[in-house]
Amino acid sequence: MSDNFVRLIPKKVGVMFPDLLESLIENYLDSIEYKYETIRIVTFEDITFIDCGENLDSIRCNVCGANLDGWWQERMSESYNSGFVDRTIKTPCCSSVTELENLKYNFNCGFSKCEIEIFNPLRKIEISDIIKIEKIINCQLMQIIARY
Repeated sequence: MSDNFVRLIPKKVGVMFPDLLESLIENYLDSIEYKYETIRIVTFEDITFIDCGENLDSIRCNVCGANLDGWWQERMSESYNSGFVDRTIKTPCCSSVTELENLKYNFNCGFSKCEIEIFNPLRKIEISDIIKIEKIINCQLMQIIARY
């Protein structure tokens, strides 16, 4: 059986969450009766690729829509070597200069130094609830639905 995660990361790469976040989020999720196995706040020393696991099927150019699956792997390896500090790329399809996070992933993926990780939730979290969490922590968030 697969495990599912709802991962919330700051939309702006490199932004860190405020202290005492875990209890604030747990209290809010309890108040809306959002059921899950566990929740944790994860911080990383370097910028990290936050993926959607088995949900990732394709990566496309954000300008022309060309498939970048094989080419993307090489760029990710190069960027990883810089700790994902340098995520600027030039696409092979239309020579557009962009960043890895701007590519079109079929499921959301992102780059972050932290995440709110909700393990095996019974349902997706509603957009309206994400907006309320953003107000609680004063940080715009991206939702990543992952399956492993």
